[in-house]
Amino acid sequence: MASVRVFATTSEGTVIETATDSRGRYTVPNFNADSDSGIVNVSIALTHITDSGESFSVMNGENAISLNFGIDPATTDCKINFESWNVHDDMVASPISTDLWPDAASIYQYALNAESLAISLRVELDTESTLRVQAWCDDPNLGCDTAQDGAYFISKNELGDDTPPIIAMLPARSSSQSAGVPDNGEYHEYGHYFLSMQAGDNFELPPGDKTTVATTRTRQHATRL
Repeated sequence: MASVRVFATTSEGTVIETATDSRGRYTVPNFNADSDSGIVNVSIALTHITDSGESFSVMNGENAISLNFGIDPATTDCKINFESWNVHDDMVASPISTDLWPDAASIYQYALNAESLAISLRVELDTESTLRVQAWCDDPNLGCDTAQDGAYFISKNELGDDTPPIIAMLPARSSSQSAGVPDNGEYHEYGHYFLSMQAGDNFELPPGDKTTVATTRTRQHATRL
């Protein structure tokens, strides 16, 4: 996975941050194995890093979905592989279960592909307001109703001042086995995000492409599959 955020924690509690390159490789900078006592934890978070900041994050609740690996500096090889389809027993995914990690990684990759298409069409990404892809969403304030199987786009500030743009994905739609993946979720909803970046405050979903979901805070637009 390209350009995901990587955190390494030393035994002294120092957190060193980096990101994977275009081939998913990473190195931990500013760490001296000869003088430092060792790294005790490495984690990767599904947040996409660009030269200008964070462009999107795959989240569950308030946290970016991450995969963590505790390390014994005395016995662990320095090369830690976080393959999305080869999660081993010593790894812990949060705040989801480890068996959902491949689905979360797929959501990240599809969102990255959609972003790459948007950039090729010369959109200027709004990295000051990171897009949140809310996977396994069950928050009624976001219009997530577990009786439905869908994905929804919520434009910036629609929930109130300074709220980010959100793609909310209900639990059944968050599975990589969901019918129509990825066209009925990540690509489709990112298309609304793309248009919202072009239209700014004038953005609204076309009448034929939405239903309205009442929530306690606002009325959300829910895209039909």
